[in-house]
Amino acid sequence: MSAKAFRPPIPVITATGAQLSPLGVPFQITGITHPTQNDILMGRGGGTNNHAGNLNYRSIIERFKPMYSKSPKNGKMEYSCKVVDIIRSLDPPGRFLKRDKDTGLFFDIGEKAARDKTSQCLREGQPELRRAMGLGAGNNNNNGGNAAAAAPAPQQQQQQRRRNNAEGGGLGSHPHPGLGGVAMPAQDAARQGEGGRRKQRRGQGK
Repeated sequence: MSAKAFRPPIPVITATGAQLSPLGVPFQITGITHPTQNDILMGRGGGTNNHAGNLNYRSIIERFKPMYSKSPKNGKMEYSCKVVDIIRSLDPPGRFLKRDKDTGLFFDIGEKAARDKTSQCLREGQPELRRAMGLGAGNNNNNGGNAAAAAPAPQQQQQQRRRNNAEGGGLGSHPHPGLGGVAMPAQDAARQGEGGRRKQRRGQGK
């Protein structure tokens, strides 16, 4: 029986429009003027990359990447949610903030966008990481492994050919002593055998 896909929790929004962290602490999600050291800032640039919250976020991502690699496909979202929950559980709660171009204020992008962003970060560098961990570069897909297991090994194929030759050419060929054991077509072998019998009859008639 396959494991059930992980379902992310639904965030709780208070009457004042604040969101509750996993620890039940409300935090502002719109009209934010000053991000805290625990917030993750969306966007590019040195100011974003060097923000304390972004540095902490990337370190958490790196810790979870090996577990994300080993997880089955339907369990990967659980790790994205765990990372988001860790950020939300900080004091003060961390937010995933994007700046409004019109007002210049920040707003939280929401749970789904935060999980999607986290999933994207967890996927970065996975082929190299999986190779380093000996898991291969692909995703957790067993089709390739099953196909490889189903294909007979070269040694098994050679043994099967020997058995077929010993049983009279089950693969349509016979060993040819003059060719070092290399198989020759059954039709040629039959013609060679018929020619030998004719020579034998002619020798008896002399």
